[in-house]
Amino acid sequence: MFILLLISFLLIIIYLLYPVWLMFLPSYKPADEKETAEINNVSVVLLSYNGKKYLEEKVKILMKELSVFRQYELIIVDDDSNDGSKKLLEQFRNVDNIKIIEKNEHKGIP
Repeated sequence: MFILLLISFLLIIIYLLYPVWLMFLPSYKPADEKETAEINNVSVVLLSYNGKKYLEEKVKILMKELSVFRQYELIIVDDDSNDGSKKLLEQFRNVDNIKIIEKNEHKGIP
């Protein structure tokens, strides 16, 4: 019984002192890692099949998020949807930084 109490006590002490122990450890960074890495070019691929219900909102949210990058593109791949997604994507066809790829046959993604 004493051993069980001792083990329990030690586990509680370790649990409580763990954050303090972490404060004293040096943070690890690989030698070749820069202090702040800047990403300038981003491409995002949005795969879609019969996603008309959420597609317009997804595209608008992604474009807003991507606008913080210097160069970005959103590639939308439609896998021969039959719910009107293709018609919806037409409104984005002439938007800068959006490329639309329409498959002629539903084969699954990718």
